[in-house]
Amino acid sequence: MKYTTEIVIDRPRQHVIDLLTNPNLFQAWQPGLEKAELLEGEPGLPGAKTRLVYQRDQREIDMIEMIDSCSLPDKYTVRYETEGVKNRVVNRFYEQDDGRTRWVAENEFKFGGWMIFLAVFLGSAFRKQTLDDMKRFKAFAERA
Repeated sequence: MKYTTEIVIDRPRQHVIDLLTNPNLFQAWQPGLEKAELLEGEPGLPGAKTRLVYQRDQREIDMIEMIDSCSLPDKYTVRYETEGVKNRVVNRFYEQDDGRTRWVAENEFKFGGWMIFLAVFLGSAFRKQTLDDMKRFKAFAERA
């Protein structure tokens, strides 16, 4: 499953990037995030691997985030893996003439196991969740 979402943030591109790539700030805009533990590499750089633990709907979700490439300020590619789900996100950041930033997120999901069947029914929910996450980040970035 592939889809693209985008949002415009009323802050300069470098400010947006600094906030989005700082794992110490993840909890400020990601509800349910209990822990972000660096496992390998340097935060924000290719090869970095971070364990993310979320508490959602009375269940724990354990996810690994891996940074594939970092050619900022233009592009930042990250993978997320959890049981039955792999998600690759290519984030692109466009500086607008008015000082705002357009953030485009290209998502590609691959499912395994029982998630293959659920994905058929939950496809639109994944897109909605991505857009909700982007809106939460936008609100955070515009306050910070």
